[in-house]
Amino acid sequence: MKKNLILLASIIAIASCNNADKKSADNSHVQAEAQKYLDVYNAEYQRLSIVANETSWKSNIYIVDGDTATKNATNRASEAVATFTGSNANIDSAKKYLAIKEQLTDLQLKQFQFILYNAANNPESLKDMVKERIAAETEQNDKLFGYNFMIDGKKVSTNAIDDILNKETNVGKREKAWESSKQVGLVLKDGLVNLQKLRNNTVKPLGYPDYFTYQVSDYGMTTEEMMKMNN
Repeated sequence: MKKNLILLASIIAIASCNNADKKSADNSHVQAEAQKYLDVYNAEYQRLSIVANETSWKSNIYIVDGDTATKNATNRASEAVATFTGSNANIDSAKKYLAIKEQLTDLQLKQFQFILYNAANNPESLKDMVKERIAAETEQNDKLFGYNFMIDGKKVSTNAIDDILNKETNVGKREKAWESSKQVGLVLKDGLVNLQKLRNNTVKPLGYPDYFTYQVSDYGMTTEEMMKMNN
């Protein structure tokens, strides 16, 4: 009896291996085709992202009155990334391969999920709105990093404000530093209301009800699950 069970287990194991090998062989053509697409996508995405990251960083550290060249370069680079990632061609390709996800490798599956996630923020069907959103984001960034924080009529750095709040024991001085840190909100408020509207609307074509849900989905969570965890 024991010998028969061992023999049966061996037969099942061999059959399973053969089935796995057959599945791998059957999927090899699909995986090779998918990889060709991914290689092209990844190379272009990396090229565009490097330029966008570099221009965005310059926008954060180079704030000069009257300078429009830096802002324009940031917008162009961000628009280039958006045009590529949100193209109908990339959306259709990602959906096509995700429809046969069982034939892909785990790494390929993750990459196609990422491609569709990227596309959701920049859909070609709303390209004018995406362009408007990018311009709004750049404008808000410019206002934030170009803002002059003041205490008693004197310009102070955000590091100086943090230092006061961390070390100062005089309540009056702490209050002035705290109030100074919040004044930038008055400058950003109207732009943030507009940006919220644009972000919420641009993610809707690919099934997200709002931008918060879109971002939370990147963690594999629902809005309710994220809020519960934070609480």
